[in-house]
Amino acid sequence: MIAAVALLVLGAWLLHDPTVIIQGDAIRTTQTYRMHSHAPELLGPNRLTVTVTGEIDGTATITSHNGLETLNIGPGPIRATNSWEHYTNSDTITYQPAGVTKGRLRITCSFEM
Repeated sequence: MIAAVALLVLGAWLLHDPTVIIQGDAIRTTQTYRMHSHAPELLGPNRLTVTVTGEIDGTATITSHNGLETLNIGPGPIRATNSWEHYTNSDTITYQPAGVTKGRLRITCSFEM
């Protein structure tokens, strides 16, 4: 029983979903974040899902996977997801607003094995 609980805790730690919140002054300017999984590089996730939720009063583009994957969002309430094959344990996410003056976004990266 203890071994099973320890395995579940380790699995949750390895596969946690890195998250950033963009709000306040940051919502008006381009932001770049390096997102990491705790999984060792050798185990490399084979899928990455980026989910963006929140609300902004303008539009923005979320890019990832070296600019190959994009999500165009806004204005208004947002719930957007993009998913692709991915073979490393990290990625760079860039938020590029256009005409955004207020709002709040949550960006979550799910590294899946």
